[in-house]
Amino acid sequence: MGLSIHYSGTIKNARLIPNLVDEVKDICLTLQWNYHLFDDELVKGICFSPQDCEPLFFTFSKNGILCSPVLIQYGILSATTISVKTQFAGIEVHKTVIRLLKHLKANYFSEFELSDEGNYWESDDENILQQQFNSYEFAMNTVCEVLRGFKRKEGETVESMADRLERFLKERLGKP
Repeated sequence: MGLSIHYSGTIKNARLIPNLVDEVKDICLTLQWNYHLFDDELVKGICFSPQDCEPLFFTFSKNGILCSPVLIQYGILSATTISVKTQFAGIEVHKTVIRLLKHLKANYFSEFELSDEGNYWESDDENILQQQFNSYEFAMNTVCEVLRGFKRKEGETVESMADRLERFLKERLGKP
């Protein structure tokens, strides 16, 4: 749980991948973001992580489709939608990532889809983004507070504990 961005796309031309990688690498160096380069038989590209943010992948399969090498490694076929949680990185990082994604979309992609749980991609409105961050933080704090009252019972199986936890949350959060 946490405010996230989900994106997928296809690069205009595979010959643009080195240019995209070089540009993103330069941005990472400037912003002091960690990055990793990929260049193997499965994927080519770059992934990077702003501070306190999950990694963003701009890694491409042989046919030029964005893909997650992490998901491919685990045999997940739907590895073409990349999800990145920005909740703990904060609003400034979220805004910077969205601006970067808009730039990359305009310059490198023939197809690009993005879903922003912060609604900043669509609106460019910092107030809306702040409201979304506040909503997610409130929800997370509420669940954490409720869970403080949940204790494991000795001898309980994982399945029975999961069932009990579900009932516990529904009772405490007022869900039927």
